Amino acid sequence: MKNIAKLIGMIGLSILFSATFALADITGSAHDFSAQSWSQGEICLPCHTPHHADMSVSKAPLWNHANTQAVYTLYQSPTMHETPVQPLGISKLCLSCHDGTVAVDSFGNHSGSQFIGGTANLGTDLSNDHPISISWTHQTIVPFGMSSQCTYCHTLIHQQQNPEKYPLPFYTYDNGNTYKVECATCHDPHNKDVPGEPRMLRKSNLQSQLCLGCHNR
Repeated sequence: MKNIAKLIGMIGLSILFSATFALADITGSAHDFSAQSWSQGEICLPCHTPHHADMSVSKAPLWNHANTQAVYTLYQSPTMHETPVQPLGISKLCLSCHDGTVAVDSFGNHSGSQFIGGTANLGTDLSNDHPISISWTHQTIVPFGMSSQCTYCHTLIHQQQNPEKYPLPFYTYDNGNTYKVECATCHDPHNKDVPGEPRMLRKSNLQSQLCLGCHNR
């Protein structure tokens, strides 16, 4: 019983510290909207809510923002082995601001009027962007056990402790299971920019470091 109590205490501390670090990371980042008049002075509220969350999108943690209903033009390439699908889960959440069809301040069942602009507005034509919501299919690249093959390059935990590892959200659909490459595989919406990289990348792309994390395999 003592060991169980100790384990529960450790889990509680882990959750507390993770929440603290997440708040510390997003404070002052491009996604810290607390200084905007429409945010009610909150950091988390424009995207997340502890009550009455929207559960209609897979992988949407206590989601509070209006979701995009756009249909996208997808990336195509003769060298790509996967079939693109309309953006799923986490990527759809990102596009709910970044496709320019939904106001940034549309959250908590309120319609906003502040739309994203500049290069941050990707629009609905994603044919010239890195493909997202595509299955990750090369799990056999590392000569170890299956679990080692995955964790050699990636972590599935929410908080990134090692910038060399990129998260691949896991989905169950069409009677099958698959890991997907999403916006959040390369971008961390809760972290300040890596020095010299103003795009909230998980690591610097100097000399294509970020790209080579996957594409030199």
